[in-house]
Amino acid sequence: MTARALLFDLDDTLFAEESFVRSGYAQVAAAASAAGAGESAAALLDRLWYDFRRLGRTGAFDRFAAAHPGCALSVAEMVKLYREHRPTIALDDPARRALAVARANGLALALVTDGAAATQARKVEALGVAPLVDAVVYTWALEAPKPDPRGFLEACARLGVAPAQAVVVGDDPYHDVEAARRAGLAMIRLRAGRAAEIETRDRPALYAEIDTLDALPEALKRLGLTQGGAA
Repeated sequence: MTARALLFDLDDTLFAEESFVRSGYAQVAAAASAAGAGESAAALLDRLWYDFRRLGRTGAFDRFAAAHPGCALSVAEMVKLYREHRPTIALDDPARRALAVARANGLALALVTDGAAATQARKVEALGVAPLVDAVVYTWALEAPKPDPRGFLEACARLGVAPAQAVVVGDDPYHDVEAARRAGLAMIRLRAGRAAEIETRDRPALYAEIDTLDALPEALKRLGLTQGGAA
């Protein structure tokens, strides 16, 4: 069988999601500094980033507000700034190469991404990725967050390919891999980002793992999904 389409996840697949987090924290830090938090924007960013490394994103702005009682910026305002800011982020170099190689080999390309559609759309715009693919699917706009497979099936429909001709490329074993399994799609998992050390338990029939998107063409060959291969 020959693959006709690649369906890419966005966060921690085409770019490091932590860069979006830091970009949003920078916006909040600058606003908090101007709102009387008592430290420079750079110092406040350092504090937010330290807290993120220790405890993650959940409750980060509540903890920040408690530590800076003089700040006139409310937690709700911080959340809004973070979610609605225009991020300073960039496609990873291996991602840019993988998209170019796939396009040069005649593959149709789609982006299938989870998260609030408006926030994800700002990421897509900042990355400049929309012109590099044929379709962008926002799963939350479909009310079908991963591991619901409908986002990937919608991408297949938009590209005009059968699910059996498409391959999911993503990092998350519980979202991307599980959605691919439910849809009967082939899956190439990128071992990257926050979930890199988590094993994949339930795998699609056609499944491979890679450490970098530069290895994507070879993974397709291993699965027999290129010209001359047999799946």
